[in-house]
Amino acid sequence: MNLQKLFGFRGASSSRGLGKGGVLFLVAVFVAGCSHDFVLRKPDGTVIGPGTINYGQSNSTGAVMLNINGIIYRGTLESHKVDESRSVAANYGLNSRKYQAYSLGNGNYLREGQATLHSDRGEVLKCDFSYRGVNGRGSCESGAEKFDVVISEPEQTVKDATN
Repeated sequence: MNLQKLFGFRGASSSRGLGKGGVLFLVAVFVAGCSHDFVLRKPDGTVIGPGTINYGQSNSTGAVMLNINGIIYRGTLESHKVDESRSVAANYGLNSRKYQAYSLGNGNYLREGQATLHSDRGEVLKCDFSYRGVNGRGSCESGAEKFDVVISEPEQTVKDATN
């Protein structure tokens, strides 16, 4: 793959180019994927644990890790893009920039998914997630309890987990 042709830059000697450091950064971003931070809360709002969803190269599958009082739960999130094209067309019109961008794949898509998390003790949490970008909501259930999931900006998630 020729990154210079793909991204339209000339190289390290060009004043407009990304240079070697820029190329390495772009490659690292493509390989690393992305992650979402979240907190698990009781229905009364009490935060009981922080977690992360780490995506590899696929935006549909991610490794989930959750820490509840030192007990680590792990699992895999399987998610899918929710088709909102009818809603976007109805609200903005078929000829709108918003709809055209959405139909070309340039949008901030709503995603929904499920994960079953297991601890080393054999405890199980079944979770549902719904998110757009780095913000979203969801729920997790154990055999006896139900929890809320709040997916937010990393700084907000850390602040919520320490309160």
